[in-house]
Amino acid sequence: MSSMEISLEALRIERIADCDVYVGQGIPTPWKRLFGGQTLAQSVLAACYTVDNEYPIHSLHSYFILAGSSRKEILFNVERTRDGGSFKTRAVKAMQSNKTICLSQCSFHKREFGLSYQVDLQAIVGQSIPPPDITLDKDPTESCSSYVVTQGDSWKLVYMKLDVGAPNNWKVHCSLLTYLSDRGMVDAARRVHKDAQWAMSVSLDHSIHFHRPTEIDVEKWMLFYYRTETSSDARGTGVLQVFDGAKYTLLATVHQESLIRPETKL
Repeated sequence: MSSMEISLEALRIERIADCDVYVGQGIPTPWKRLFGGQTLAQSVLAACYTVDNEYPIHSLHSYFILAGSSRKEILFNVERTRDGGSFKTRAVKAMQSNKTICLSQCSFHKREFGLSYQVDLQAIVGQSIPPPDITLDKDPTESCSSYVVTQGDSWKLVYMKLDVGAPNNWKVHCSLLTYLSDRGMVDAARRVHKDAQWAMSVSLDHSIHFHRPTEIDVEKWMLFYYRTETSSDARGTGVLQVFDGAKYTLLATVHQESLIRPETKL
């Protein structure tokens, strides 16, 4: 299985000694380093396992500390930072070989009444959006389907969905969306610099606001709207908004800063 392919089994984590400590397996990659989306997804899953279902996750803030090995197990240590009436907070430390590779903070919010508003996706891209093309050929061995709908110099719109047999459980779907959210984010940060050659491009941090976590279904078509926000000092920020592919409901917003070192000074 490559880093761009995923399965429920690959993301599975096991609890250790009835503690808030979990262990997962690395998904092998050609470059032997862990795909950041895997570490984030399993961190989210570990944190979710320590809260009740009536407290859906609403935000994730993570820092990538060290490159992980895709050939080693990953230990996830969850700290129950706070259990309030409306919010619960969890800190997750992902470790390999007794070294921290990723630090995450997850916040969970008990559902309550509130007013609703969101941006208009079709107004953002300035055109009508065609429905997903179900006639496209897909390799039956691949778990992820995606294709570009339209794009500009600093943005692109992509249809994407998974086919992994996910259960009807917001914890699993939010974890899988977290995995997908790391795809294409470095490219989003450097997209406007089309003629540049890169000496190094790596993710530095990653945040997700899950606006409607219980409505996320990664096995239905979603629209991923990527855009470049800014770049300076060999760092760039990409933004991703994830919409339901049928109703254009805004499901989540992702920000990621990446290290983007050019080969030569321009």
